Amino acid sequence: MWKRFVIGLALLGLIAGCGPKKPTKEQLEELETKKKAVEVLQGEKKSLEEEIQKLTQEKEQLQEELKKLEQEKLELEEKLK
Repeated sequence: MWKRFVIGLALLGLIAGCGPKKPTKEQLEELETKKKAVEVLQGEKKSLEEEIQKLTQEKEQLQEELKKLEQEKLELEEKLK
């Protein structure tokens, strides 16, 4: 009977000792620093995505202009023949 009681107390001590632990002040500060870094990087990512979109549109416009100029060049070459 006493053996079961002692074993039960030992198991209870192990279970209680392995429970969730409160984070330290350093861990909380590190987490806050990392959160701020993530926010900064997300802002930079958004800015870069907007720049990519702008450059993609500019590229498409330039390709259209190039196509028109090439067509105009062909037409002028035909007239010179």
